[in-house]
Amino acid sequence: MSDQLQIDLEGRTDFTPGERVSAAVAWETASPPAWIELTLEWRTRGRGTTDAAAAFRRRWTADGGIEAAGAEVVELVMPPGPLTWAGRLVAIEWAFYLKADGADAPAVYPIRLGGIAAPPHD
Repeated sequence: MSDQLQIDLEGRTDFTPGERVSAAVAWETASPPAWIELTLEWRTRGRGTTDAAAAFRRRWTADGGIEAAGAEVVELVMPPGPLTWAGRLVAIEWAFYLKADGADAPAVYPIRLGGIAAPPHD
């Protein structure tokens, strides 16, 4: 069995700063993981140094009784920024990540936080 990690925001991808959001997460792993973590992260992409930071983090640990399969709904308030941007030289991208100890790869759910998504450039 391969690990299954899921993030559900009811199909939404656009959010505004300060907006209240419910993120539903679910997991199914071969054995109970030592930890599961949901983060909301932004990253820059483009020329120069790449920056990244987590604006939100919720972590479940084994001492909290994690089962091999489960689900949670996490309530959060979207941060004030930085706003999503897709420019010619730099882009600011946001995504939710659900990671589990021992899982092959995280679940990734890209979103837009306010801001402007300019047309892509070559």
